[in-house]
Amino acid sequence: MNMQLRMFNAVSEGICLIDLDGQILFCNQRLEQWLECSASELVGKSLYRLFPRFDVPHIQSRIQLVKRTHAPVIFSPQIHQYLFPCPMSDHNYRLQQTMVAYLEESDQILISVQDFTKQIRQHDMQKASNRQLQEELTERYILEREYKQLVAAIDQAAEAVIICNDRAVFQYVNHAFLQQTGWTKDEIFERKSYAKLRSDGDESFEQLVFETIRSGKKWQGQQQIQRKDGGFFTVSISFAPIVNDDGSRTHVVAIQEDLTEYLMLEDQYRRTQKQEALTTLVGGIAHDFNNLLSGMLGHIYL
Repeated sequence: MNMQLRMFNAVSEGICLIDLDGQILFCNQRLEQWLECSASELVGKSLYRLFPRFDVPHIQSRIQLVKRTHAPVIFSPQIHQYLFPCPMSDHNYRLQQTMVAYLEESDQILISVQDFTKQIRQHDMQKASNRQLQEELTERYILEREYKQLVAAIDQAAEAVIICNDRAVFQYVNHAFLQQTGWTKDEIFERKSYAKLRSDGDESFEQLVFETIRSGKKWQGQQQIQRKDGGFFTVSISFAPIVNDDGSRTHVVAIQEDLTEYLMLEDQYRRTQKQEALTTLVGGIAHDFNNLLSGMLGHIYL
């Protein structure tokens, strides 16, 4: 028996021997260390009174099953956490896997305790890390989907959308801009700036970009834009600064609407108004002249 007890002291698990009535017969050095008490404080006392978690009905029923069948049972750390309250420096208790087995040669019950705290905490940290990674991937997927939807919406907009950096270099143009000007996207980014798309090298667009970046204010007005074929058309264009997280103005977005059709309709409307005014004037003159003729014809008749 002494040899067996020395073997129990050499193992890394906590070992407790009790008789069939639950009286503690032996505790090894590991369990003493974990419980922070000496074997003399434990031996001879009732396991169930010292450690009430062993005395709950579902634990008792399984210990009685070990006595009847001599088959060992295991209490997992995930479900039962701990049966021996072994404190740690962080004021938590060690998470234990506890095995209760019957020793036939001595007619005793052996309780073996393994500390699974480190493994379970590592597992929980890994689960938390995996969950966080999954949440980040989900969020990234949602953001990418929203970004693609936003780009698709902007690309299908009727108005031209242009984004330039603080040096007035093109960063993005949508499909409407290419339709308005006749340039291809490769040609746009090859020439980099608006001035290089114009035959006269006019830098008014670039100046508006610089002014928007400098002042941080929006600008709206009309400009003459040159197409790839050399023709000009009038646009209504608005500039607004793009601000990053630290408040710095890094880019400018311009929204450009082709006014060609609007100006043609406006010109037609003005012509129609002139024609209507002239018709009204001629009609009035004819009416007055008709009144004069009516008077003259009456006098002639008399």
